Amino acid sequence: MQQLEVNGARYAFKIHQKDTTLPYLIMLHGFMGDHRVFDHLIDDLKQCCNPITVDLLGHGQSEQAKNPSRYFAKYQIQDLKTLIAQLNISPFFLYGYSMGGRLSLRLALEFPELCYGLILESTNDGIEDKLLRKERMNLDEKRANKLLNDFDLFLSDWQKLDLFKSKIPVDKTLEKKYRNIQRSQKPEALAASLLGFSNGNMESVRSELD
Repeated sequence: MQQLEVNGARYAFKIHQKDTTLPYLIMLHGFMGDHRVFDHLIDDLKQCCNPITVDLLGHGQSEQAKNPSRYFAKYQIQDLKTLIAQLNISPFFLYGYSMGGRLSLRLALEFPELCYGLILESTNDGIEDKLLRKERMNLDEKRANKLLNDFDLFLSDWQKLDLFKSKIPVDKTLEKKYRNIQRSQKPEALAASLLGFSNGNMESVRSELD
C-alpha cells in the first residue's frame, strides 16, 4: 500500500497495474471494509483496466479521524479529488459499493469531467424525505453508540442484517475474510464515519441525475 497526505489526512491506496493501453478503475469499498475486500477480483480486472483500491477515511490504513464533521461528504469528495489530481490518472472509471457508492455518485456529479463512467453496487442517491432522513440519522446515532460501547455485539447485529443475506451459496472463505476485515477496523473511527457520512446527514441528489 502507498500513502499520501491529503488535506491534512493520510490516505492509503494501491495501484495494482499501470498499463498505458488500459483505463484506470478506482474502487471504493463500503462501511467497515477496506481495500482487501477487492483482492479476489484484481487479477481478472487487470485484463481490462488498471485497478486502484483506496482505503476510505476512517478505514483500513487511512487516517482514523475521530471528529464526525471530518467525514462530511463535501470533505471526502474534496479529499478524493485531491488524491486523484496527485496521482494524475483522470479521466477514469469509478466503482463504489454501498457507502463507497454514495461517495462515488457525488464525486461524479460534482466533477463529471473526471469520470468516463460509474459502476454503482448496492447503493442509493440519498433520502428525499426530510423526516425519513432524520429517522435515519437517529438510527445511525444509536448504531454509533452501540459500536463504541460493545463492538462485538454491533458486529454480530450488523452481520445479521438482511443486506448480507444471500439466496445463493456464499463462498465461506470470502465470507470469513470479509468478517475479519470488519473486525479489524477501529470502533472510534467507524462511529465518527457513521455520524458524519450518515445517509440521514446528506440531501438526496436524485434531482441531479439527469
